[in-house]
Amino acid sequence: MRDIPVGWAQQMENLLGSEAHELISAMDEPPVIAIRPNVRKNAVLACPSEPVPWNISGYYVPDAAFGFDPLWHAGAYYVQEPSSQFVARAIETALGSLGTTPRVLDLCAAPGGKSTLITDTLPAGSLLVANEVVPKRAQKLSENLAKWAQPDVIQTQDEAGDFGQRLPAFFDIIAVDAPCSGEGMMRRSHEARAQWSPRLQEQCASLQQSIVADVWPALRNGGFLIYSTCTFNTLENEQNVQFFTTHLGAQLVEIPLFPHLRSPFGPGYRFFPHKVRGEGFYLALLRKPGTPAAGRPPLMRLTQQLSIINYQLETNPQASYEVDYTTALRYLHGDVLRLPPEAPRGSLLITYQGLPLGPVNNIGSRANNLYPKQWRLRSTHFPARQPIVVQINR
Repeated sequence: MRDIPVGWAQQMENLLGSEAHELISAMDEPPVIAIRPNVRKNAVLACPSEPVPWNISGYYVPDAAFGFDPLWHAGAYYVQEPSSQFVARAIETALGSLGTTPRVLDLCAAPGGKSTLITDTLPAGSLLVANEVVPKRAQKLSENLAKWAQPDVIQTQDEAGDFGQRLPAFFDIIAVDAPCSGEGMMRRSHEARAQWSPRLQEQCASLQQSIVADVWPALRNGGFLIYSTCTFNTLENEQNVQFFTTHLGAQLVEIPLFPHLRSPFGPGYRFFPHKVRGEGFYLALLRKPGTPAAGRPPLMRLTQQLSIINYQLETNPQASYEVDYTTALRYLHGDVLRLPPEAPRGSLLITYQGLPLGPVNNIGSRANNLYPKQWRLRSTHFPARQPIVVQINR
């Protein structure tokens, strides 16, 4: 197989035996594509699709030029790897045992797929703290959270230990999609193949242990921790979960309805691309033992103790102006627009199919583009027709 690391292939043969050749062959197959329509924006599917078995809001769709779809830029749907959508089942399992509207921390949240998935799964009145410590990744998280437009989400930029030290017993659910060696992305990414080494696996496993141990005090007694990676080796997966049960006292929790996804190598759930329609993924649901203390720390402590990021796209001018497909792409590219004379002057919200794209300042002779530069569409080779993925029901 092209540029598959020999050492990794040998590890998979040791792990899977004669089945390893099926996994290795799958690394050269095209990845599958899935999306999640944003029901709060009245988005419904408009292309051939099949449901993702473990997420009722996820659908397999044909590959498309999503970057040239203004509805994608407007947050009408999110393109998310299907295996990772299993997080929704872990959240639902945890919610079934919690007697309160939860406070949830997505610790390693960028680029935002799991955060937006979690917000779609939580009941009304819940709080999600979406955290990303790496500045460039935090900017991408900000973009996707702003476009998804879910209320009751706070973005932070703090270390795992900051939560553990400053907010003890604050959260009911903590999701740790840990930085990993990325073996599960080898089908999508040649960079994942090029960077692989046993040393990287060891470094990641050690980092993962530190991250979970540092954030563990922020979880309430009886609360749940979702640990996940996008890698295959047992060092970063089952062996780490055994470490958490031994050293932190974490208790394993079964996720109903999907026994065929249970790992054959220890605790947790496994996704192999030669067995499921998705990339490599691992997840374990853990519970912190003990009885929750009466009452909960006040929300004010969150804003007092953490680095809050307020990085939202302003989409509340007094007037709006609906544009066609080509004009929408020009706006997303960052071009100055020339709107018809009847367009309102001043601060104006550009919309497409009724969804906000972003603001302009229309001075009459031109409409100055205020779309954030780091979000802009870079290509100028626009297609003649919009990719049809979802439609907006009114």
